[in-house]
Amino acid sequence: MGDVNEAAVKRKLGIPNWRNLSKDKVLKFAAAMPEMATEARLKLIEQFPAFKDLGKANIDAVAEAHRSTLAANENSQNHFYKAA
Repeated sequence: MGDVNEAAVKRKLGIPNWRNLSKDKVLKFAAAMPEMATEARLKLIEQFPAFKDLGKANIDAVAEAHRSTLAANENSQNHFYKAA
């Protein structure tokens, strides 16, 4: 572990350079981080000044979807109880 370099990460993500890193591939990038060498990981994160913001936006989107699902589930249960 910790021996994956920058070129290997780009190959794994299927991108020729970091400008081609799309929002959907950021999650793959984050998942690959534990496999990267520490120096490579730090170097790559430096290239993405907005990495934290992008990650937070993704987490916020998942949290909102979760809240929406819970609300729909509660609404569905209320309808069931009224029908019963």
